[in-house]
Amino acid sequence: MRILRTLALLAVTLALTLTLALAPSIVVAQPASVQKRLLPLAERTMGDAVWRLPAAKDDRFVVLTIDDAPSSYTNAILDILAEEKVKATFFVHTEQINDDTRQAAMKRLVQDGHELAHHMPRDQSAADYDRDSFEELFRVDFYNAHTALSAYGKAAKPYFRPPQGWYKSALMDTTLTRFGYGKPLADLGSERRYIMASFIPWDAAAGKTDTDDPAHNRKMSDRYTDGLLKNLFPGAVVIFHDGEEDGRARRAEATLGALERFIREAKAKGYDLVPLSEGIERSGATGLR
Repeated sequence: MRILRTLALLAVTLALTLTLALAPSIVVAQPASVQKRLLPLAERTMGDAVWRLPAAKDDRFVVLTIDDAPSSYTNAILDILAEEKVKATFFVHTEQINDDTRQAAMKRLVQDGHELAHHMPRDQSAADYDRDSFEELFRVDFYNAHTALSAYGKAAKPYFRPPQGWYKSALMDTTLTRFGYGKPLADLGSERRYIMASFIPWDAAAGKTDTDDPAHNRKMSDRYTDGLLKNLFPGAVVIFHDGEEDGRARRAEATLGALERFIREAKAKGYDLVPLSEGIERSGATGLR
């Protein structure tokens, strides 16, 4: 069984790698359709990750998540959400709460009724940790981010999204359990714990939306939004990105317009954009897919 799971996981990885390497322009144009087709395989091989929520076909909700907050762009994102009367779950890099402007943005996030969730102190894949001391290094970083988020009270939810989508449950589960990050779908009978997404977050793809050409960046962001809108389904979990560290300010600028259009057009299609906790609550009577 372990061999079969490993082979299946390699198949998913290979499919995504080939997609990225061989046809980047095609994939950016149709990213959502690619990952949507891979979702069942991902759910079978990585059964400890939340890729989508169970939803009745007539309960048209989509979970809206924002990664890599806070930044100097967070208030602009909050303005869009306030204008559209939408709440979201913000996955926070806590080391970025490092000046008065960002502290004020975090305070506004809470006041506006949004959720805060755990995205580690910084955008560092856990794959970069030293293997010999992995569990200790992960535990310390996880604890530091958890402690920082705990200062925001009930707005901080026990949801965890691993930076860059990399996780190893055998080395991480104990830490998550220790600090109260249980299995958010446990009441639905699911063991899934790590919050992923239904679609590849192409708004953060390196070299796609952070070039020196604003028109190109916006074009790529629009393609990402086009793909989401064409393939959206009840219970989907989608990601947009905040954050300007490591030269990503241009990416954040491109994201603003794409996010605003996505919200308006998704609502026009009859979808409610909701934070993760509300999505889980609405899934409660549905049963797992």
